[in-house]
Amino acid sequence: MSEQCQIGESCVNICTVNSVSVSDILSGSARLPLTEKPAWLQIQKDDDTHNRLYKLITSGGLQPERKLRGHTNLKLMYNMYMKGLLRVDHNGLIIVKHIDTSSSIEYDAISVPKQLYPSIIQSLHIKLEHPSRNQMYRFAHRYFHCVGSTQTIDDIHKSCQVCTSLSTLPKTLSTFSTEKIETLGSHFSADVLVSDNQKIFLCREKLTQFTFSHIIPDEKAETLRSAILDSVLHIMPPSGTTVRVDAAPGLQSINKAYDDIQTDDVLKKYSIKLEIGQTINPNKNPIAEKAIKEFRKERLRLNPMGGPISENERIIITRNMNSRIRNRGLSSKEMLLRRDISQNKPIHIEDEKLSNLQFNLRSDVNQKHNIKLQDSKSSNSVFNIGDRVFILKDLSKLHAREEYIITNLYKKKRNGLGFPAEI
Repeated sequence: MSEQCQIGESCVNICTVNSVSVSDILSGSARLPLTEKPAWLQIQKDDDTHNRLYKLITSGGLQPERKLRGHTNLKLMYNMYMKGLLRVDHNGLIIVKHIDTSSSIEYDAISVPKQLYPSIIQSLHIKLEHPSRNQMYRFAHRYFHCVGSTQTIDDIHKSCQVCTSLSTLPKTLSTFSTEKIETLGSHFSADVLVSDNQKIFLCREKLTQFTFSHIIPDEKAETLRSAILDSVLHIMPPSGTTVRVDAAPGLQSINKAYDDIQTDDVLKKYSIKLEIGQTINPNKNPIAEKAIKEFRKERLRLNPMGGPISENERIIITRNMNSRIRNRGLSSKEMLLRRDISQNKPIHIEDEKLSNLQFNLRSDVNQKHNIKLQDSKSSNSVFNIGDRVFILKDLSKLHAREEYIITNLYKKKRNGLGFPAEI
């Protein structure tokens, strides 16, 4: 199909919700009825399960138990009503209370008939340009509820050709650590994505993960200086900020000009200090590398065929990155602007809470990885001279791993591993 997404049997035909179809949504002539309650009220009235549930609730909820036999979904929804998680609003619409566990923000999710839910998720999946499974789950649960929704989202994601082609393989284990970011705009991370004869500068604020992007003509010092200034100056504190970068020649020239007392550098004027990572450190700039990885994936979601992007496409890709809901229950845009991404209404969130939650989540993940790494190191692989091997970290974005032959072995040292003299 032209949407590059395999659609299940329930979604092959036009998905109609209040006269809104998938083709209408894709063309931009209509939008998903996220807040059009009258439309959803009529849909619920036409559904047998919701009709029965409405009668149970409005009659006092004292129907005999035998009335619920053979209606598993009805019984589950009725139990939610008894627990106070489901209610009928003043318009007669059945809604479910959903509280985001990360942000503690409460949403009223519309209860959707089970036979219609896959079509809604499919429409959202295409409209939002192929978000990940977790991003789709977090977004959909804000506005829609259906029994068995998790399995439906999994099925839609697995059946999508674009998402399947972009799935991430398990990573090799390495020791992880993290730092606590307490102030908005105090730390950034920047790098340049070079692809399809284009250079795209990416700069990410570390607390909110909000990303800025620019298509730049080259990687000269003056070009990078202007891109850094335009990205960080608007949200950095007056006391200054630090930008983590790699050891590219242009960035080293900027750092040298900053330290030169005789140079009138604009970054020095606004206390924008570059922090250059060590060249031999494979994890020298992880935040920016993650931003580049997300940018590549969002670019393929927008255009699976790849190739150079236009300025308009760059804007859309960056917008999509900043609108994805992250592990703290909010998108980068919501954390930065304190506004809901759907209705632009104010939301209350504190920097201290964001900082603590970010640090705790990363620390928990790092601890699990480091424990697993220690367990894996307890059983070392046995190598012999003449073995043909690959080096795990030899894989790059531009070429595959090369094959080596072991010609010599060293014993493991206390301060690290002994490497072969020749490979």
